[in-house]
Amino acid sequence: MLAKNHLQKNSKGKDMQKRATALPELLAPLSAGKVMLVLELLQPDLLDQLEHCLDFIQELQLPMNSTQNALDDFLIKRYMVLEDSLESLSSNTLASTMKFFEQPKYRNIINTHAFVDGLQYKR
Repeated sequence: MLAKNHLQKNSKGKDMQKRATALPELLAPLSAGKVMLVLELLQPDLLDQLEHCLDFIQELQLPMNSTQNALDDFLIKRYMVLEDSLESLSSNTLASTMKFFEQPKYRNIINTHAFVDGLQYKR
């Protein structure tokens, strides 16, 4: 009970504001001035299988010296953020990466959230 009351009061003793927020609404402002793709790992045990893991590494072009660390971090933390300049939109890399994760093989393993210059991007 004490913890509940403490969390609801700010430093001036007033009630804290509360509101429900969708994940895209929280993430969109972080993409101001750039392209951002957030990968949400839904099933780490499936991505850890060789058949999924190798294609994932190849699609994201993870450098060999950082591949194991990047993959391990993703399996543990369950989120990966990919960022690029706004100019990269002309090369269509965002759309092609999103299309890769829409394959039946990955659809239930990784969820993508794409943002461009502060706005949610939908194909």
